[in-house]
Amino acid sequence: MFVSHQDLILLETIDRTGSFTAAADFLNRTRSAITQAIKKLEEQVGFDIFDRTEYRPTFTEQGRNFLERARPVLSSMQILKRDISLIRDGWGAEIAISYDDILNTAPLYNMIAEFQQIAPRVSITLHREVMNGCWDSLLEERAILTIGITGEAPPGLAVHQIPLGSVDFVFVTAPSHPLALKESVTLEDVRQYPPIVIPDTSQRLDRRSSGILLSDTQILVPTMAEKIKAQLHGLGVGYLPRHLIQHHLDEGRLVMIPLKDQAPKRVPIKAAWLANHHSAALKWFVEHLKRDRELING
Repeated sequence: MFVSHQDLILLETIDRTGSFTAAADFLNRTRSAITQAIKKLEEQVGFDIFDRTEYRPTFTEQGRNFLERARPVLSSMQILKRDISLIRDGWGAEIAISYDDILNTAPLYNMIAEFQQIAPRVSITLHREVMNGCWDSLLEERAILTIGITGEAPPGLAVHQIPLGSVDFVFVTAPSHPLALKESVTLEDVRQYPPIVIPDTSQRLDRRSSGILLSDTQILVPTMAEKIKAQLHGLGVGYLPRHLIQHHLDEGRLVMIPLKDQAPKRVPIKAAWLANHHSAALKWFVEHLKRDRELING
């Protein structure tokens, strides 16, 4: 038994328009052609789809059941037709993007929302990474584009890069922390308290560390959001991206601690993507990043 996509469209059109005649007009076919197509389909499936005892044919119980089971197939075919157009135009089925945890993700999500207006059928996978984890995501092809990356590309990894500005890191504590009560703070003072640390997420490359890791103990947390929470609770010390905590500084929930003989930390960040990948989706994101590079303060 073979039931064609056109057969299913015909049934759905009859149901939507209410009659064979109206369906014929909508599909630009004759009523007799519609009648013959339905008769042939009924022979194929082995049951009456329409009750013809009345002036206007109506769906039988079996016919209605058949149509309801066919609707998901029709929907899938419509999706497939759109997907074929995406593939033909070079969009691909999905794009994987990694981003460093120091980013303010609100502008990133705004960018994705804009992308969905252009290519709603392209799936997007996001990977949160820390430090060398961004480079590692490209090396392992967990992602083809990474945003907010720091440092240099590992040898042998062919990528294109664009600058996205820089991030200011400030050394802060809760106002109740003992370091906040000192007039002058040295690295030796800092050594007495555990730093709050987010581990590098790299799986293949050497893992980096940042900040001042002088203490014999540390508190490991999974994300930048958790690091901020831990420092708000006075559990430890460490550098934080200023753009993510400015409101806490303004409201006095965190205080900046000037460290003796330590210069302010400003870290350049970039976007990077695999040089051997070419898709309309990747091109769209890269062009957007080139136009709007304020992905840390937005």
